[in-house]
Amino acid sequence: MLLFANKARSFLTGSVTSAAGQVAAITTTSGALFVGVGGVATSTANPMRCVLTAVDANGNDTGAFEIVEVVRSGDNLTLQSRGLEGTSAAAWASGTVIECRQTAGVAAGAHEQTIVQRSGLLAQAGTNAFVIMMAGGAALTFPAGFFSVGDMLRTRAIYTKSGTANSVSVDLQTIDNGNNMGITPFYVMPASGNFMELEVTFFFDSTSHATFSMKNPLSTGSTAVNGGGGQIPASVLDALTFQHVAKWLAGDTVSLVQYNFTVARGV
Repeated sequence: MLLFANKARSFLTGSVTSAAGQVAAITTTSGALFVGVGGVATSTANPMRCVLTAVDANGNDTGAFEIVEVVRSGDNLTLQSRGLEGTSAAAWASGTVIECRQTAGVAAGAHEQTIVQRSGLLAQAGTNAFVIMMAGGAALTFPAGFFSVGDMLRTRAIYTKSGTANSVSVDLQTIDNGNNMGITPFYVMPASGNFMELEVTFFFDSTSHATFSMKNPLSTGSTAVNGGGGQIPASVLDALTFQHVAKWLAGDTVSLVQYNFTVARGV
């Protein structure tokens, strides 16, 4: 999976040939800029797409450039892949600009996909707890290897409530490789509330865990319980299952109006 960084720009302090695997020394301390979103370090499996650009003595772009993939170590960038997207591998002199930039190939490959979207769903009354079932009558499961470092999963659910019972709570249950990893922090809708939106975003910033954040941007009277974020020990190599869980008291009727799951690659 490709990594990206904002304002990752530096200059070569020595020359490189056109061969793959060349190690390009860059301006002292600038290597720290070449780190992925969320602090993810580059690696052979997760390089950063960069552009080498020739400049003249006044710093003006001469028009010559090469698209490469790099792995950073300190103030050195290993040019792992050369001459990408139709460019030609070339020798570059000291003073050449190297920066992480959006390229045509990256733009064409980037995508966001809504995996599941449902609306006009169920309404249930009484003392109960229910799991919001996904397509096919089961929780939504992503197979092992579906996610890579840099991917993001966002899920959003809208609930309404009629009645004046004490509260309704909603959360998102996560199962990793068949093991229930517990319940994420949840939101409570008190007696005075009648509408709740739950949004949970998972960012796969490591091969060993996913960082998540929760919010309820549109609601009446709902409050966060147990915080609004943290980490789950979700290996991106494992199968991951997600399911919304809602609980409520007698006297209320709870309706799930809409939910969706959206995946963005390489954010």
